[in-house]
Amino acid sequence: MPANENLRNGLVGQAVLDDLHEKGMAVYERLKQSLESKHWNRFVAIHVDSGDFAVGSTAGEASRNLRVARSPDGRMFIRKIGDEPEYELAARIPAGDLAARATK
Repeated sequence: MPANENLRNGLVGQAVLDDLHEKGMAVYERLKQSLESKHWNRFVAIHVDSGDFAVGSTAGEASRNLRVARSPDGRMFIRKIGDEPEYELAARIPAGDLAARATK
């Protein structure tokens, strides 16, 4: 499948988001005990391919903290630490990153 088939009207396809969510949750589950005991109610940003992660008081701060340690490639999963994640933040892939890869 051509990479640009993951993009429709500049938006990421559902299959890509589902894969990102599944991989992000798998990493979160491995880190869960430590994250929840130390960072309850904060946010974690996880690079799904490497398992690298960063924590912040907001989703934006966690994302920025992760980008300091890891060059952004759009494969980031963000969620609130604890029982009530903000599902709308759970999966993000900047469409521009995917579009750039599709033209390579």
